[in-house]
Amino acid sequence: MSWLFTPRPKLLISSLFLNLFLSGLIGAWVFVGNFNQTPYPRSIHRMMKSAEGDSRTVIQAAYAKRELELRAVRKIYRSANQAFVQALEADPFKPSEFKAANEARNQARIEINRITQGLALEVLPKLDLETRKKLARKRQSRGKHVQN
Repeated sequence: MSWLFTPRPKLLISSLFLNLFLSGLIGAWVFVGNFNQTPYPRSIHRMMKSAEGDSRTVIQAAYAKRELELRAVRKIYRSANQAFVQALEADPFKPSEFKAANEARNQARIEINRITQGLALEVLPKLDLETRKKLARKRQSRGKHVQN
């Protein structure tokens, strides 16, 4: 038992506890990171957070109808954004390639907005007043940091 009180076993035990502690921190970080992910786009997720009961069901049903279309357009946007970044980082810089990549990215963004606005126009009339008020308050607070 005297081996426990020599410098090396103390170091070994300390190292073991430190490794267990760090493993726990990393595990918690991974769990919380995965736990917070949502299958919905940000705008839909905000609606879902504000909604309760029947309102949530209405949003889920409307999203389910457009999910594949929205995923496809978001994939196009990610690809266009990657081309935009590549054109921006190109050496030598080619304005025509940058302009084309920027236009493709903007068109994809417009298409995403068209789909989400259509979804909102379908869903909002079916939501109760309290849920719409929550959404309005969140939108109002999001714009407070913008200055003229």
